[in-house]
Amino acid sequence: MKNLSSIIYQNLGISPVVQQRVFTSLVLLFALALLRILLLRIVTRRTGNSLILHDWRKAVNCGTGFIAAASMGYVWFADFESLSLFVGLTLAAVIISLKELVLNVAGWLTIIARKPFEVGHRIQIGATAGDVIELGLLEFSVMEISSWSGSDQTTGRVLHIPNSKIFSETLANFSKGLDFIWDEITFTVTFESNWAKAKEILKNIGRQNAQDTLKTAQAHDKDPSKQVTICFDNSRSEIFTAVKQSGIELSLRFVCQLREKRLVENDLWEDILTAFALCDDIEFAYPTQRLYNAPVESKAASNMSHAQFVS
Repeated sequence: MKNLSSIIYQNLGISPVVQQRVFTSLVLLFALALLRILLLRIVTRRTGNSLILHDWRKAVNCGTGFIAAASMGYVWFADFESLSLFVGLTLAAVIISLKELVLNVAGWLTIIARKPFEVGHRIQIGATAGDVIELGLLEFSVMEISSWSGSDQTTGRVLHIPNSKIFSETLANFSKGLDFIWDEITFTVTFESNWAKAKEILKNIGRQNAQDTLKTAQAHDKDPSKQVTICFDNSRSEIFTAVKQSGIELSLRFVCQLREKRLVENDLWEDILTAFALCDDIEFAYPTQRLYNAPVESKAASNMSHAQFVS
C-alpha cells in the first residue's frame, strides 16, 4: 500500500494525506449510495401510494446529500476536529432532512405501544374514515367508508395514511371499548296530521326494533374486559318533538350496532312507512307554498261564523 502511495506521489505529485482523503471520500460516497438504494427499496415495498413515495424519495435524496456534504467537510477540512460535534451536527441534519421518516416511525411505535386502534377497528382520522386493514412501519391502510352518502358502508377503496398523521390529526375510534352508537331518524308530518298518534306509533316501532340491541349493549357494558365503560341505564329509544316551518318534526333516537347502522335504519323506515300508510290522519310534510286567508281561516273568523250560525 505504501509502495502504491509512493508511486502515485512520484508520478502525479499527490501527497499521501490527500490520497488518503480521496480514498476515504470514495468509500463514504459508495456507502451512502448503497444506503440510499436500500432506503428507497424499503419505502417502495412499504407503501403503494405514489405521492407518499415521491415525498420519501425526495427526503432520502436530501438526507443522503446532506450527509455526504457533511462527511466531505469532515474529511477535507481541519475545522471538524471534534468528533462529537461532527456526529451531533450529522444527526441533527439527518433528523431535519428525514423528518417525515422519523415521524412515521415514531407514529408506528406509538400505535404499537399505546394501541389507539388495531386491525379491524373503524376509525376516523381527520376527514378520512374507514376500517383498519393493515399496520405498517411507515403507514397504515384503511378500507374507506362512504362519507358523502351517510350510509357508513365501504366504498371498496383502500387508503394509505402516513403514521405521522396520528400526531397532527384528530383520531376517533368507533370500535374501541364500544361497538354501539346512537343514531337518529328524523321526519316531519303536516300540522293537520295527528302528530300525537304518529309519535305513539314511532315509539312502538322504536321499542320493538331496539329490544335485542339494548340487551346486547347492556351486556357489553357489564363486561369487565372492556377498556371503556359506558352506562346504558338510559339507553331506551326516545322520541323528540319540534315545530318546523313545514310541520311538526319527530325524531327517533335509538342504539344500533356500529356496522348495522344502515340495516337498522332500513328496517325502521319500512316499519314507519307501512304503519303510516294505514293511517288517514297522518301525512308527511314537505316544503310547499300555501295562501292563507286570515279573515276566513283564522280562529277569530271561525268563532264569529259559529256564533252567527247559532244565533
